Amino acid sequence: MKDREWKIKKPMLFAEKYGILIFPLTAGILFLLQNTSHTIAGSQIDWISQHTVLAEYFRQRFYSTHEFFPQFASELGGGQNIYNFAYYGLYSPLVLLSYAFPFLSMEVWFQIMGILTHTADGVLCFFWLNRHLKKPYSICGAMVLMCSSAVVYHTYAQVMFVDYLPFLLLMLIGVDTCRKTKGKVLLIIGAMGTVLTSFYFAPAAFTAVGIYVLCGTKIESTGKGTGRLKSVLLFLKDCLWQLFPVFYGIVLSAFYLCPVLCTLAGGRSGGKDIQAADLFVPDVTVGKYLYKPYGLGMTAIAVMAVCMWIIRGRKIGKERWKLALLLAVIFLLPVFPWLLNGGLYARSKAFLPFLPLVCFLTASFLETLSDQNQIFSGKQLLTCFAAAGAVLLYGAVGSSGEEQLLLVLDLVMIGVGLLFTGTGLSSLFMSRGRQVKSKWLDRPDGLTAILTLMMVLAVSIGTAVLSRDTHTERALIQELHDPGVRIAAETILSEESYAVRMEVRGDREYEKANQNRILTAGQNLTTCYSSVENPWYTRFRQAIGLEKSTRNRLMLDAQRNPLFLRFMGVKYLIGGDCPEGWTEVSLSGEAENQKEKVSAGGQPRVYRQEKAAPLFYLTAQTMGEKAFQNLTWQEKQIGLLEYAIVPEQKESGREKAGMENVRKDAEDSLSECGVTFAGTESSDKTVSYTEAGKLRIRLKKAAAGKIFMERETQKGEYLFLSFRVKNNQSGKDVSVTVNGTKNKLSSIHTDYATGDDTFHYVFALPEGTRELSVIYGSGDYELEDISCLTGSVDEDRNRSLYQNPVQLTQSSSGNGYEGLVQADDSGWLVTSLPYDENFHITVDGKEIQPERLNTAFLGIHIQEGKHQVKIWYESAGSQAGLLLSGVAVVVGGIGIFLRILLRTTGQRRKARQELIRKK
Repeated sequence: MKDREWKIKKPMLFAEKYGILIFPLTAGILFLLQNTSHTIAGSQIDWISQHTVLAEYFRQRFYSTHEFFPQFASELGGGQNIYNFAYYGLYSPLVLLSYAFPFLSMEVWFQIMGILTHTADGVLCFFWLNRHLKKPYSICGAMVLMCSSAVVYHTYAQVMFVDYLPFLLLMLIGVDTCRKTKGKVLLIIGAMGTVLTSFYFAPAAFTAVGIYVLCGTKIESTGKGTGRLKSVLLFLKDCLWQLFPVFYGIVLSAFYLCPVLCTLAGGRSGGKDIQAADLFVPDVTVGKYLYKPYGLGMTAIAVMAVCMWIIRGRKIGKERWKLALLLAVIFLLPVFPWLLNGGLYARSKAFLPFLPLVCFLTASFLETLSDQNQIFSGKQLLTCFAAAGAVLLYGAVGSSGEEQLLLVLDLVMIGVGLLFTGTGLSSLFMSRGRQVKSKWLDRPDGLTAILTLMMVLAVSIGTAVLSRDTHTERALIQELHDPGVRIAAETILSEESYAVRMEVRGDREYEKANQNRILTAGQNLTTCYSSVENPWYTRFRQAIGLEKSTRNRLMLDAQRNPLFLRFMGVKYLIGGDCPEGWTEVSLSGEAENQKEKVSAGGQPRVYRQEKAAPLFYLTAQTMGEKAFQNLTWQEKQIGLLEYAIVPEQKESGREKAGMENVRKDAEDSLSECGVTFAGTESSDKTVSYTEAGKLRIRLKKAAAGKIFMERETQKGEYLFLSFRVKNNQSGKDVSVTVNGTKNKLSSIHTDYATGDDTFHYVFALPEGTRELSVIYGSGDYELEDISCLTGSVDEDRNRSLYQNPVQLTQSSSGNGYEGLVQADDSGWLVTSLPYDENFHITVDGKEIQPERLNTAFLGIHIQEGKHQVKIWYESAGSQAGLLLSGVAVVVGGIGIFLRILLRTTGQRRKARQELIRKK
């Protein structure tokens, strides 16, 4: 018997001594499982095109400008408020540390940080839980947190969903420390770190900390009536005092938080519509809590633990009963995730900051199961297990078959574990008040905990580690870091005296990965991908009819539209095929000198268009905005290359006189061109016209086809093709690609659905073209209202519009442009910088009110003569935020000084009293 007891106790003793080593070991193993000979740990889209590349942009911008408080991202999205991208690590401590390691690529740095933060999640959670639970169950609870499918998945996918967890755990530890020693440093550091690392999840994180404080603070009874009210007020005062360091940490972060909040108020896109009544209908959908990485990613034991603490906790531990009750209310009512998601939608990703509290209840429940005092009876366990199982099975209705099977397996494992506990079989198998003795009932107490960890690990490996979403091909990483492309970009820009735009081309995956990627300073992209964007620029792109090749409306995609590229001043393309009207250029100079750094055959092809608009120019050739808005989308695209669009009230009499001919000129430049889509009929493929003249498409997989035009294209003509898509399977995406230009209509279930069912295509075609290639995406849909026009730009008018380019250079801070402007006549200084009310412009030192030109871009009216012009951007709230943070630092410094002074004075007074007493 003693040998058997030793065999059981030996692993427990090992866990007591070396258990903390399991956390780095687990993090390392899960990391290695996601890295293969062909892939690295990192999601295919957001990790590559947002998290790593924007962090690298912040780092390179700091190296070139040494500006720690940047305001403007001139190279992204035409030029935007840098706080549109702040979520991706502008002041994240984890990103700022990388500034000290310029020799490490950001992809490598994020993988290192992934391992370290994942390990920190486990270690800090263990230290926190160990203040309340036995060590083995503290380890178990911390492992449940680490191995949650949400944490494992997002450590290398949506990084900002989980990288604040170490700071959140610091706050939870800080609450316990504050109660015992009055120490507040951990709370301040945790609060500030949470805001700077992931401000989006900060409200939920602070709510979790607030709940923990509320549940752990006792109400001291001071009598009835007014005494009870006094007790409540003292309770609230105690809670607020405990949370004061959190508020102070938030104020310290104001230099970052104020401009972020101002930016969110003006540029955040709305989410899905939701009815007010639906916000208060309990939602027990299993995917919100179990298995899926965009929920809590837990297993059924967590739900049972919460249920058991609600049912039984009031009698054995009010703190945990209150905690379970509050969490249940937050999880069940959609109004809470809706509020925590900023009113955009009620997605369950907002529950992630509550994960440590759920792990605390789960570990407490597992520890209690092993208690020989039988806190939970077998009947209570059976009742709770049946209730939790019924709720979960009901919530699984409508889920996938795999998810339902996983839930059943999960419940079976919990049932087996609960039978072999200190309160399981021993309390169910009773004979007239006496416990039945059986060798089958002689079992280790930690079986339920072991089975729990096995299930959590199995789920995380299945949904996160083996998911393709958390893997990126190494070949794509190598292609993105091709030194030949970077050297080509540096060479081109070094030879340009004026600011230009330059983009890269390749397949769709390569272009998506480059939407935010800056090869070298001054590249100036028209693309960007962020959850916040300049609303004027986004609406402009929608209004003039650009193609939309991705299913996510937040992506401002790379365009093949030749008119848009001309208008935005995209002068160079690197890679891909040569577009019509562009010429291939050879590289020289620096590129030739660095050929040894480029692999054989790796020198990219570079194309230039001479007709690209300047980024800054002077003109008096204008059209009123009202007249412009009355044009069709085809006429707008041509009109932007012939006129500068100015506010109606700013037109001069001379300018208004010429407006009568504008619409007529636009109409005359366009002519109809009939098109016929080649049809096909087979058992699995249908492309045919209906009686109503619509094109009906039924395809199980993508298929190629042809579009025939009724006449040949002429030299210099552009082809404008559009049609409306009726999706008969709205739950699936639809795409149609014509001559390499792709448009996509998102499924209605997509979180950031494009929503535009009209597809637009613009082509510059070789003279004599009569047919187009088309690739129909799979699905069941119809094409209607098909329109095809040809038209041309008045090149004389276009040359006249751009005949006075202005050379403005970027300021040393990177927050704007400045230079001399020679105006031969009064007119307009037009830019292709998207308009923002936070721009400031001075002419000869005098500030002038910026104007919105071309419906969405920055400009000013300028008088004849030579002027010194300065354009700079200042984010709304940045000065107020710096002031608040500065005041907080000063007040904190004064507080520390006074505390030290009082402590020193007290020690001296005490020493004098001791000396007097001795005398």
